Amino acid sequence: MPAGLIAAGPEAVTRRHDVHLKFARNIVALSRSASLEREGQELSEMHALAVVGALHQSIYGQLHQRGPDSLHEISDEVARLAVAFLTVRMLPGAPGPRAPPRRAIA
Repeated sequence: MPAGLIAAGPEAVTRRHDVHLKFARNIVALSRSASLEREGQELSEMHALAVVGALHQSIYGQLHQRGPDSLHEISDEVARLAVAFLTVRMLPGAPGPRAPPRRAIA
């Protein structure tokens, strides 16, 4: 576990996750509405949570390295990333990690 997470404490980690999950669930609801209107696809909660995490990390990294006045420098790139992440077509029902093939018993 990274030192920053340990220093933040479990409550801070839980709060951060809860906020990310709230954003992700809003994205899922918006994508569901778009899907019903045939204007996009419904996203899974995991997909939306990954989008929120990626955008958070991009913004937080800029903020940490260059300060709040520099956020405007990345606004176009963050918007392009958000659109790309949110509109990517995931394979429906893609299987998880594959189990090794079973050997036939002779």
